[in-house]
Amino acid sequence: MTDPLDVITQSFREPGLVPGYEISSILGSGGQGIVFKAKKTAIGRTYAIKFLRPPDHVNPTTWRNSELGNLAALADMRHPNLVAIEDRGETKSIPYLVLEYAGDQSLKTLMTQRRLGLKDGLRWLRQTADAVQYLHDHGVLHLDVKPSNIYVLDGRAKLGDFGLVRLQSHSGAVDLSLAFGTPEYVAPEVVSLHRASPVSDVFGLGRTLDDLLIAAAVTDDRQPASWLMELATESTAMEPTQRPSLIAFRKRLAAPGGIRKVAFRSLRPEPRSSGAKGSPRFRSLRG
Repeated sequence: MTDPLDVITQSFREPGLVPGYEISSILGSGGQGIVFKAKKTAIGRTYAIKFLRPPDHVNPTTWRNSELGNLAALADMRHPNLVAIEDRGETKSIPYLVLEYAGDQSLKTLMTQRRLGLKDGLRWLRQTADAVQYLHDHGVLHLDVKPSNIYVLDGRAKLGDFGLVRLQSHSGAVDLSLAFGTPEYVAPEVVSLHRASPVSDVFGLGRTLDDLLIAAAVTDDRQPASWLMELATESTAMEPTQRPSLIAFRKRLAAPGGIRKVAFRSLRPEPRSSGAKGSPRFRSLRG
């Protein structure tokens, strides 16, 4: 099957593809789109440009108009823990978003490289929760909160990748009939009901906290080898609240009980109230 973004990847060095920018290379791609590194010719500053991938079996015009509306809602968003949005537009019938270039250091990168300590991780997660709450306060759901979308720039967390953002309805919920994010970070109500609300983003924060606790255990040489072996052999499909090794680690973790409480409450498998605001609870986390 032909990728709708082939028209972009085959012509990204074409002058004027995105007016005012010179695209140089591909930074990455995924199910929701492809990201390029670019320079704003007027000032020579580096940016990231994300082109959104149209979903299969959807009217292209309907999808494009919907996405352009979602991107317009982000145009004036400014928060110290959000990747800054410079511009938006459409080229070759593909919507795009011009973003602050946040580099290549994300929470996922730090976890993979075993360089993420608990204290820094919790601080960056609190900052991410502040950004999520800011979006919610402005009627926007992110719907793709996960470690690879949380960048660390100049010692500060910045939530990026706005390819799945949706505007909330008056009820606080939104129908998701087209696509949703990375499976392990998607809330149960999104999967089963195709409906999302602010607490759906809280689930992504909870999963990220879960990953952070595991990363802290792997980084900490004081953790017993038997625990690490148990973690490595468990099914990753199991609900985190049911994983015995993770429960054991939380008990061993020399941290306030509030961390365990936040993780468990955020990852409850049953659908949560669509009107709840859960992001503030992350602000109390301390390492």
